[in-house]
Amino acid sequence: MSEALWRFLPFRALNAAENMAVDEAVFRLNRREGLPPTLRFYGWRPPAVSLGYFQKTSRELTSAPAGRRESTSCAVPPGERPFCTSTS
Repeated sequence: MSEALWRFLPFRALNAAENMAVDEAVFRLNRREGLPPTLRFYGWRPPAVSLGYFQKTSRELTSAPAGRRESTSCAVPPGERPFCTSTS
């Protein structure tokens, strides 16, 4: 039985465009060069929302009162709406 290897990319907080560019680069390199799966931890600076190609903003996001938040965590299961929690 062979041992499964993973690539690890350490935590970095980037803006939305940079995070999307890293995701695309990881995808293309894995596809082109057959690299092992990648485990990546990341943050958004400034805070941002990322929706999938077939997701509609009007269906996926709900309005919430604006305000300063110390930290926000979001989870987006495939095919589901974003679920975010904030602490102040």
